[in-house]
Amino acid sequence: MIDKTVFYELIRRAITRQISLLNYMINHLHTPSRPPMQVFLTGPADSGKSYTVLMVKEIYNRFTDNCGTLNAYIVAASTGKAAVAIDGTTIHTALSISTIGLNALSTEKANLYRSLFRYVKILIIDECSMIGVQMLIKIDERLKQITGNYDCNLQATKTKYRRAYALAKTTILSVRYMKLCVKKIECFRLF
Repeated sequence: MIDKTVFYELIRRAITRQISLLNYMINHLHTPSRPPMQVFLTGPADSGKSYTVLMVKEIYNRFTDNCGTLNAYIVAASTGKAAVAIDGTTIHTALSISTIGLNALSTEKANLYRSLFRYVKILIIDECSMIGVQMLIKIDERLKQITGNYDCNLQATKTKYRRAYALAKTTILSVRYMKLCVKKIECFRLF
């Protein structure tokens, strides 16, 4: 976590649209009964997407009960180059997803992921336009395996994902309930 005075200064520098998204996320964090949130953050180069993602990570660490030592987020991307640019990892590594298929986690590995995901509230996926619907289904299945939460059918929402992914370069997906059930997609444009 960054120093409190630096955090406040970064918030003061944010533009109106960034503040709108940050307030939306803080309000969502403080309303636990709300369904999981899906946000697509988009904008041209140098519009502040990376800055906004940095602030989102800070907000989740500051406004969640993560015991002060563990991050409340996972940052991932579809390629290694994109992952390095955002100080994250690839989706495949973060969720143990093979390029060939999705193998079930062993009990030991599933328990390890459950303990690692204990404090995770948000999954941030950069360059999501490079992730296809089949990969989203794999992500959804893996999150279901980790949490045991199988009450949402992603197959029925594939068309919504195709339309939404055509619009966005960066997506922020909440994993409060650790599933990718799409009921409402918020789109924030930074231009």
